[in-house]
Amino acid sequence: MIEKGCDILVATPGRLNDHLENTVLRQRISHLQSLVLDEADRLLDMGFAPDIRKIVAALPDRAHAPRQSMLFSATMPDAVVAVKNIVLLRDHAHVSTLDPAEVNAHMHVDQHVLTAPLNAHMSILTELIRADIRQHGSKSKIMAFYPIARGAQFACAVLQGVSEFFSDGRGVGQATFPIFEQHSRLSQAIRIRTADAFGKSPNGVMVTSDVTARGMDFPNVTLVVQMTAPNNDEDYVHRLGRTARAGTDGYGILVLAPFEQGFLRRGGMTKMPIKQHPETSAILAGAAAIQPNVHTATRAVPEDVRSKAYSATLGQFLNTKKTHKFSDVQIVVRRSSFVLIALTPLQDLANEWAADTLLWPGNQPPALSTKTAGKMGIRKIVRSFGLRRGILLTGYPNSPGLISSSRNASLATVVVVAAAVVAEDAARFLIDDPLVSTTVRS
Repeated sequence: MIEKGCDILVATPGRLNDHLENTVLRQRISHLQSLVLDEADRLLDMGFAPDIRKIVAALPDRAHAPRQSMLFSATMPDAVVAVKNIVLLRDHAHVSTLDPAEVNAHMHVDQHVLTAPLNAHMSILTELIRADIRQHGSKSKIMAFYPIARGAQFACAVLQGVSEFFSDGRGVGQATFPIFEQHSRLSQAIRIRTADAFGKSPNGVMVTSDVTARGMDFPNVTLVVQMTAPNNDEDYVHRLGRTARAGTDGYGILVLAPFEQGFLRRGGMTKMPIKQHPETSAILAGAAAIQPNVHTATRAVPEDVRSKAYSATLGQFLNTKKTHKFSDVQIVVRRSSFVLIALTPLQDLANEWAADTLLWPGNQPPALSTKTAGKMGIRKIVRSFGLRRGILLTGYPNSPGLISSSRNASLATVVVVAAAVVAEDAARFLIDDPLVSTTVRS
């Protein structure tokens, strides 16, 4: 397509640079007329600043090929301002579409945080929905945000399995309280239909990723629940902004795991009027009472949905290390007195999540391909703990391993292959134990 020519090219920064360096694209844009950076703040949050600078440097000189440049951003942090000064002309126009009445409106929304172990989060979300239905009846309208699409997909499937409990005793129940699923893994046509249906619905819960956090106006949302820490404080604000719009009341609840509490001390979160939830004990009690039903619904979720949620959640934990201060090894290798020094009781987050939240059967988590491990940047760690032909040779009774293409992986052996690639963190954790057979081959 690029060789034949096109009028409009839409690309991610990394892929665009690849074409600029390795194809005829650089010649094709010699008369470029327009450059658009969409969601600039998100691009920079994802680490694309160097790529954007390379793209701008590869564009034709404006003196010979004048062009119009546009930059769209929901927020204007310093990083966006720096890029703006590179992409736009000095005399560029700044256009704001924000309603002055809604600027900093989030500072006036009631906000509470509730901290609980990950394996209780699904039951807590269920109880929070029930509590909002009891309070608002047929006008209860909730948005539950997850940081990843597969997490939203899994949570929606579980909630559909416990929808019979969404009743206030006054006629509002599963038949009149719809559950909506919204995330980037759905087609654009489905997302549009879902957004339209939720917007028109007088009640219901939308389980969503951040695709609805910005630029979407759903009337009369009574509650926004954010499950686990967002990627940054800007995402927290945008999600919260889906409630208390156009002069209506609203409420926000952030549900964190204990290891995520550092998020509240990051950046703009320190200025948020967020308090500990005053009814934490009652919510946890209600969640504990309904947890057996949540577990039944979880086991009914198709294994492919749970498997995809596992790999996506592992990637999310790795991408948010700054929040929980764990190393890659602590995240991907379960604590065991056989092999690892237990520096923290919260090692192997993703695998514990697979066992305790996804209720994945057996002693191994869902299979994770070596290709996926490579994309996550944990291939070295995987190899360090013994990977042969895609099978991880480390695992322990009642303790999931990390990667497995076979449920029959060795349960008491650590094989370190290619010692040259042993990660520094892994080396610190390995200990000499008579119960462990360790072979190092150089």
